[in-house]
Amino acid sequence: NSFAQLGLTPNLMDVDTDYIYVVCSGDNAIQVIDRASGTHIRYIPVAPSCNPYAVVKSGDFLYVSGLFTDKLYKISLASNTVVGSLSVGIAPEGLCAYQGNLFVCNTGGYSNNYLNSNVSAVDLETFSVTATVPVWKNPQYLTARDGFLHVSCTGNWTDVQGKVDIIDLATM
Repeated sequence: NSFAQLGLTPNLMDVDTDYIYVVCSGDNAIQVIDRASGTHIRYIPVAPSCNPYAVVKSGDFLYVSGLFTDKLYKISLASNTVVGSLSVGIAPEGLCAYQGNLFVCNTGGYSNNYLNSNVSAVDLETFSVTATVPVWKNPQYLTARDGFLHVSCTGNWTDVQGKVDIIDLATM
């Protein structure tokens, strides 16, 4: 049952045909693991003190949210290096790629009591923010299906309950 040893503070991951891409928040890196054997291939550094949270592969790139830097990072799988970064919102967490766009959950941050929580839409071709939609407090995960984005908002962990927000992508 123990398939692969992970780095410091592993978090979310994405999987393709050949590899598993694991966010190692404590290492500020993405760990690449061979999907067939569980062998560690490499660490791809993201940015110092960024506390990466989520990773999504789209095409020949990995996209990584930097919780402590308020940025989205673009990593080339050809060079295994960061080739771009983009400010997306306060304390970004969950990511979802869908039809040429990447959607980013911006929690607003714990220290701000999750004020101004929103979801950013990023055009993957231009690597630019094209829209920002306010959502309930502390959005952490999202998924797209049939033209709608479903956003899981956790609330504030104490007295504000969580909700699911649904965004019609045709109006975003």
